[in-house]
Amino acid sequence: MSGIVIAIDPVIGQVGPFVLRWYSLFFGLSVVAGLWLGLREAGRKGLRSEQVQSLAIWGVVGSLLGARLFHVID
Repeated sequence: MSGIVIAIDPVIGQVGPFVLRWYSLFFGLSVVAGLWLGLREAGRKGLRSEQVQSLAIWGVVGSLLGARLFHVID
């Protein structure tokens, strides 16, 4: 019995030394979608967009650092 094999190249494209991978594309799309939804919800609740943007920047930086730290420790 054989398993399922998915043969997808993880690299979308490359321009010089810059390599775009699928996971980085979807990570970026999720950050943009989350920020858009967060700003929309903040507007509904009467919060200032500058505060939401500041929180989003710190959240993205913190999650990237935390994920890398977990990867190194693991």
